[in-house]
Amino acid sequence: MGLPVPSLADLVTVCAAIAVAGYLARPYLRSDFAGRLGYAMNGEDLLRHLTVFDGIRWTGGYLFLHPASAGRYVYSGMIYYPQGSHFWYALLDGYLPGPAADPVRGFDHLIGFHVLGYGLLTLSILWSARWLGGRLLGSAWRWLPVTVLLALLCAYGDLVADFVMGYPSEILGLALVVLLVALLARPVAAGRTQILVVGSLLVALGFTYYLFLPGLALAAAVSVLRHRRPFALVTGLVSAGLALTPPLIGVLAGGQAAAVNASGGLRNSRDALLALALLVAAALASAAGRRSPVWRAYRWPLASVLGYVAVLGGYQRLVHGGTGYYFEKSLHCVEVLLLVGLGALTMFLPSPLRTPGGRARALPALLVVGAIAAGLGLVRGDAPYHPLLNPGAGNWGHAWVAGLLNQPARGRLAARIIRQYPTPPGGATLVLTDNAYDNYVLSLFVAAVEGRSGPPISRAFYVGHLPMTSAADIRTMMVAVRAPITAVVTSRRLLPVVRQIQATEPGVRVTVVDLSAQHSGSAVAG
Repeated sequence: MGLPVPSLADLVTVCAAIAVAGYLARPYLRSDFAGRLGYAMNGEDLLRHLTVFDGIRWTGGYLFLHPASAGRYVYSGMIYYPQGSHFWYALLDGYLPGPAADPVRGFDHLIGFHVLGYGLLTLSILWSARWLGGRLLGSAWRWLPVTVLLALLCAYGDLVADFVMGYPSEILGLALVVLLVALLARPVAAGRTQILVVGSLLVALGFTYYLFLPGLALAAAVSVLRHRRPFALVTGLVSAGLALTPPLIGVLAGGQAAAVNASGGLRNSRDALLALALLVAAALASAAGRRSPVWRAYRWPLASVLGYVAVLGGYQRLVHGGTGYYFEKSLHCVEVLLLVGLGALTMFLPSPLRTPGGRARALPALLVVGAIAAGLGLVRGDAPYHPLLNPGAGNWGHAWVAGLLNQPARGRLAARIIRQYPTPPGGATLVLTDNAYDNYVLSLFVAAVEGRSGPPISRAFYVGHLPMTSAADIRTMMVAVRAPITAVVTSRRLLPVVRQIQATEPGVRVTVVDLSAQHSGSAVAG
């Protein structure tokens, strides 16, 4: 028996995912190397993922299996970070052209994989919604409005924050969550195939982003073990053991348990989540929703995830008086499940007609598509509701593509340093401005692109706190490097400080690159 023939609805699904990925890729595609660096510097996370990606390429495997050699390429705290997405990207990178030692090549390839990952997340959401919708979404005309709605939410909503801030692991983890829930709600026909697929997705989630693992472990375990056969029991135990391996290594060897208390992070739109939850709840509470075995099954993994998120938020409020960084990330898990759940709105539609389609079915679908596109700002860009990043920036997708989230001065300075002042072997480049965060992110981005994120640069910045810009802090940081330093100074105030350290600290070997006359002290202001 051959493979099924793709339908028009399948083509619509794939094209929508490509359109979302292409839309978000525009800033990277239209920029040079300095511009791409500027866009990548919205947060510091992408540089860390670049170091893991590069580390796996050079060590030839998971970093936690090669801790001694991995320490030369990455900060020690990243050796035990979940690396499933980085491993996959490093594996694919081996088939791409270009010299492996070229630092720009590695950075550009990771950006490409980052775009690919978000496209896969969008495709997973679209496929899962259609998979759960079944025959009610089998027709291309029925499926088109749902596709447009989900694609626009993926392009404009809070999920785009994961792309903008540089969270490739979380993005691929969310794609696995969506696929796992879709198959738990509507299993494939063969029992053993279902068990193997669910077990494989659970293991992949554990290796990729295990923050979401507790929310789905119970639902997956119930699904596998209800078969009550030795094959299911053995597969479930093996899958559980493999899925738990990365979190156990991270907690026991990497000390990552304390990360659950991390503060900060961007706040998700509560109104958007409430709106999605009420729509899905309305569909599930309808007579058709209560009768559907698929949507009844969908409730259990959704309830499991909601319970886990509630426990995590409750714990953080109890211990710290408020929710933190990883609670906001856990809400992204809820959001993708609710987006898939929007397929349940088809419960309100009449059963599909047996007669062929045509204008009678195409016209209503196109009118609904137009309404969705206008309501979410695709037509004129002035939709009444935007999950705001900051006042005036608009929604995530618009702000990103319009260049409102770019950091051009940082990107230009980092690109200039990489090209004109490469770090000598065994040394470290420190960028010294009047802004402590600029010093931190610029120095580490340069090191990450050059493949030198282990010691000595890590000794300068991972000493318990972000560096300050006082003379004493600069001295402490430079002494901690214990290797030849290239000090790129853009601050007139700090230039004599560095000169004094150069003259009075015999153990500190410094080559000064004076850019203070070309900058106003801060890379951002430059």
